Amino acid sequence: MARVGISETPELFYANNIVISLWVAATSIFGIIVGVKFLALISLVLAVWLFFSNVDNVKKQIKDLNEAIKHDLPKFVMMYDHARGDNIQLVEIVEKYRQAACPEFHYDLDLLIMDLKTDNEENALLSFSDRVGIPQLTNFVNILLGGIKGDDMRISLQLMEKEMKVLTNETKRRIIEELPDKVKVSTYATGLMLVLIMLTPIIMDAARQLSNF
Repeated sequence: MARVGISETPELFYANNIVISLWVAATSIFGIIVGVKFLALISLVLAVWLFFSNVDNVKKQIKDLNEAIKHDLPKFVMMYDHARGDNIQLVEIVEKYRQAACPEFHYDLDLLIMDLKTDNEENALLSFSDRVGIPQLTNFVNILLGGIKGDDMRISLQLMEKEMKVLTNETKRRIIEELPDKVKVSTYATGLMLVLIMLTPIIMDAARQLSNF
């Protein structure tokens, strides 16, 4: 919950929302007493809506947060792969990546850095993976844990980078598909124009060569 700026534990958050919804639902008693059944019905519906609305809002925030982290994760994998051969400590790599990471990732990275400085790397990485709960990040952490134990990470990291590229392309494709039709047309048209601009010098050069024959 703290990842989205909520200081309450999940249990306390749900409990508080239940209490608030019950207080709203209790106003239906007033509607029954005064003989306005419609008011009582509205109070009950509002109580249910309020509870699920708050819960769904938090779920959406967490989903958006995780989507931003997944989109930024390839940069983390690439930076680690490039830096690991320079005999740099993991905490130094994370601190360097923290400077370039998306804002949504800062909270989790700050906790990871703190854990790396106060605990061993294995415990810090396991806590990091459990806290974020993103499958792609868990896979990356498992690779790092294997490296700590002496496993050769080169092939695993190469496969991870390919997987991240596929994930990035799928994310871009999904975003385009979710855009309104007019925006889609504009996006594709812009891409086509860029391709034509790049090909124009080649085409003109080929035309000049043909004219010389």
